[in-house]
This record gives sequence, structure tokens and C-alpha cells, in this order.
Amino acid sequence: TAWAELTPAEKTEEEEVLSDEGTETTEGITTVEELNDEASAKENVFYVDETQGNGYATLSDALKNAGTTESTIVLKNDVTGDFTIAEDQNITLDLNGYTITNTSNHTITNNGKLTIKDSSEGKTGTIDNVSHRKAAIQNEPNATIVLDGGTYTRSQENGQNSSDSGSNSYYNIVNHGEMTINDGTTVKQNGHFSSLIENGWYNGNQNTDKESSVMTINGGTFSGGLNTIKNDDYGELTINDGEFANVSQAVFLNWNVAEVNGGTFAVENNAQPVILNGYLNGTMDQGQLTIHNGTFTANESGAFIKTMGGSKTTGEIEINGGNITGDIVLNDVTDGATVTVADGVTINGNVQNDGLTDVTVTGATINGNLTNNGTGSISVTD
Repeated sequence: TAWAELTPAEKTEEEEVLSDEGTETTEGITTVEELNDEASAKENVFYVDETQGNGYATLSDALKNAGTTESTIVLKNDVTGDFTIAEDQNITLDLNGYTITNTSNHTITNNGKLTIKDSSEGKTGTIDNVSHRKAAIQNEPNATIVLDGGTYTRSQENGQNSSDSGSNSYYNIVNHGEMTINDGTTVKQNGHFSSLIENGWYNGNQNTDKESSVMTINGGTFSGGLNTIKNDDYGELTINDGEFANVSQAVFLNWNVAEVNGGTFAVENNAQPVILNGYLNGTMDQGQLTIHNGTFTANESGAFIKTMGGSKTTGEIEINGGNITGDIVLNDVTDGATVTVADGVTINGNVQNDGLTDVTVTGATINGNLTNNGTGSISVTD
């Protein structure tokens, strides 16, 4: 099937004179379908379907022929393989309701500029990865990617728990460059070993350029993984909106620099805190977290924020907005951690300081107990 006919507003004067019977108006063009194909060629639109104009048998062929010109590639069938966007390419990939499944590597590795969308009415476009230690999306250093729709999954994910990968586990998405995730995007898996999304580096020493991994989440639905979102070494994360859920450990683990301006964060079943925060050093694991808004809901036995195990301190946390249900539980064994709750925030839970953290509550309401069991401090002012 040819791509959608051009609307009158989009047609050129030459195209407008084409009759319903397909009367020839320009040399070699006799039908609306052929006119569409010529428009595709002019606009650098390619199809993964060799039966139509500007179509190619494989996604690899379409990517190769797109070259370095800004191009759009539209799927017309399900695709299997491992695909790479080159450093000098600028590609918009329209899943168009179809599925890309990997063979043995990351499903899509991006070294250039890539936008992924799904124009299908049912929004069924999917990028899947079925291999151990491989991601659906791997965004490399200095690369830029926008996820503007689509579902990103690991359908064979088998992580059993935090110590057992089940021989098939990994992140759905890894960002080492710059990534924007917009509303209409779904990221999901059922595993309990790997986090769902990793922004930054598992081992920051591998980041030879020492450049930040920058991720902005403007919306979408995110569920599953040991941690739903992990902001790792050199990660800089901004969450403006979205729905985030976890049943394993935490909705959000922050090691470096993160800002939350909105969104819904909830833990279910055996998950522990909504947020884990930790500091290791002042370069790539700074433990800086700022919460301006959002809805955070812990389960009955869990916490809103908790010190991450293995960290030197909880880091620096500032909370000046949000709808919060759950406890703040701190157990720092090293000086330097600070938690500030201010600006009319209401926390429906306790503040439990079991270590060396300095907690300041200014103009906020704590609907629970404030307990200082360690040698840190809790200061409360109106």
C-alpha cells in the first residue's frame, strides 16, 4: 500500500490538476500512487518494503541508502536484525505499528541523530531485544536520540532477583549521549535483575571523555526492572512527567545529578523505597537530587526516600514540592549528607535519621514522627 495521499494543503499546483481518472499531468506520472512515490523520493522518505517506490528489502538497505541526508524510514513489515545509525546520519524511524527484534546484539545502536516515532493508529510499534546483556536501544557518547513514541521491551527478560540474571537480563535502554523521551512512549519488562533504563555508566571509568549522559523524560509509561530508572555514573537526569512503577527494588535510583519536576512514582508488591539516593564522589557519583513536584507513593512497608546501600552518604537532597506518601529513612555512616524539606511541602510519613545526616525542615509539614537515632541532626523551623 502506498503511503497516505497528500492533503490538498500539501499538494503543489502541479499536483492539483491530477484528475480522479489519473490523467497524465507530468511526464511519467499517471496516478496518485506514483505521485506519492515521487514526493517520497524528493523528501527522502524510504520504506522497508521493496514492492513500492523508494522501498528497500531490509532496514539495513534503507539506512545505507539514506546516507548522510536527513531522512525518514517507514516500516511496512516486522523486521529482524541488529541495526546501527552512523555518526553522520540524521534519521527519523517510523515504526508504523510494526516490530523490530534483534538477532544477537543491541537492537538499535545510535551513533548519530535519531528520532523514533510510531504513526500507526493502534500505536503498536515496538522495539524488542531478546538477548542476554543487550539493549533495545543503545545510545552512544555524543549521539542524540528522541523517543517520540513506540514500545521498548525485552520480551525474553528472565532476571530472577538482584543476584540471579536468569541467563537473560539487561537494561531496555542505555544512554551514554543525549536522550529525550516524550509522552506516548512505553518502556517495560518483567525482570528483577537489571534496571529498566540506565542513564550514565555502570563503570564510569569507561567514560574516557568524561562527558555527561543527559536524559530528559517529558512523559511516557515506565514499568519493571530491578530499578525502573537508574541515573548512574556521569548521569544528568531531568524528569518532567511520566508514570513510573516498580515491583522489585526502587522506582528511581540516583547516583549523580537528578531533578524531578513532575510525574507519578509508585512501588508495588515487594518493592522497597520509591527513591534510593547515594553519593560516592564529587565527580561522577555526586548524589544530588532536587524534587520540585510529582506524586510519590510508597507501599505500607516501604519508604519514600532511603539511603542507597554501598554509598558513602545519602548525598544532597532538596525537596520543595510534591505529593508525598512514605517515610524518609537515612542511615549515613559518614559525615556530609544533607536533606532539606521546605516551601510548604507535606510528607505523609516519618523522618527517621539513623546516622550522620543533617536534616532541615523549613516551612514544611511532616505528618509523622521525626526521630534522630544517630549523631546527625534534625532541625525544624516554621
